[in-house]
Amino acid sequence: LVFANPEDYDKLPQGASLTLEGLRQAIAEESRVMLRVEGEDVCIPLNLNLTARQRHILLAGGLLNYTREETE
Repeated sequence: LVFANPEDYDKLPQGASLTLEGLRQAIAEESRVMLRVEGEDVCIPLNLNLTARQRHILLAGGLLNYTREETE
């Protein structure tokens, strides 16, 4: 995950609790992930740069599951 706008890094307060929103959907649809700072009205877009194979591995639940699915 990479900040879509590098200046957004400065919006993160030290010790903040963070939540990734839409991660599975972003993996499947090659879209952005949103990083929400808990307790504040801050939502930061992140880019997810993965190959098609990496996406399939993550959606399968890991390399072992992916390999098992590919051999069946």
